[in-house]
Amino acid sequence: MATITKKNGKHQVQIRKAGQPYQCKSFTFLADARKWALKVESGLERGEQPSSLSSNAEFNDLAERYVESIIPQFKSADREASRLRLMQGRLGRVTIACLTNSFFAEYRDARLNKVSAQTVKHEINIVRRVLKHATQEWGLVLPHGVPSVRFPKLPKGRARRVSEEELQRIKQHLSPMTVDLVDLALETGMRRSELLAIRSSDIDWDSRRLHILESKSGSGRTVPLTSRAITILTKYSHQQCCFCLAPDSLSQAFRRALKTECIAGLTFHDLRHEAITRLFEKGLSIPQVAGISGHSDYRMLARYTHLHPVELE
Repeated sequence: MATITKKNGKHQVQIRKAGQPYQCKSFTFLADARKWALKVESGLERGEQPSSLSSNAEFNDLAERYVESIIPQFKSADREASRLRLMQGRLGRVTIACLTNSFFAEYRDARLNKVSAQTVKHEINIVRRVLKHATQEWGLVLPHGVPSVRFPKLPKGRARRVSEEELQRIKQHLSPMTVDLVDLALETGMRRSELLAIRSSDIDWDSRRLHILESKSGSGRTVPLTSRAITILTKYSHQQCCFCLAPDSLSQAFRRALKTECIAGLTFHDLRHEAITRLFEKGLSIPQVAGISGHSDYRMLARYTHLHPVELE
């Protein structure tokens, strides 16, 4: 039932038994790890139920269990696990009872001197998610509930526009496939991950629509395709996966082109912003644009609506 592995200088014990909750704990010394494993296994053999989690345990105990049993279910599992590992490095040895409102307020203020408000929000929220899950599913009792804290005001969303002159300069330094991806991003407003996941079977050529089965929000949507988008996708229709390119490779190629042309303040994701802005300029309503872009919260589109819609050819 028990397996012991060494991670980050710690001996991690994992105990799994059918019909019993998964248990995990880390130790500095191997002898202590074996002793705990033997104690838990013996208790399970005698029919004893695992004791409820104690608020005197370290945050590491919860985090390890969360990484093993919950995070693999997420679409962005690698990113979520990486973020939680970073928080283990900062808060892993802190006892759960010490993770109070005032603790996070102090943590927030200290971290704001080093990182952005958005980063601080992500860091605190992942710890709160672990604590919330532990109280709802694992029997953890927090006398004052899951801690909360007032988050710093986030900066306004980016709305960088890219000019046709900039686009032509950038494209000079990109491969033909990467140029097509840039144009397709502008034609559809799709995210980088969505573009690179396009399969021929996702395209309805007759109705000129692309079906995105799963997006960042977790739900699918249908994107209407312009004549230009159809022309681009037709070139790759013979392949099951239209664009055989890693996400990081696409971003790196785009950044290199920007650096070569000394173009600042632009990212590949800004092409999505530009595409959405153009949709509003064509006179589409917020619900119509949200249906194409996949925004589940209309407020995220508010920064584009100050533009005067014009009829574009």
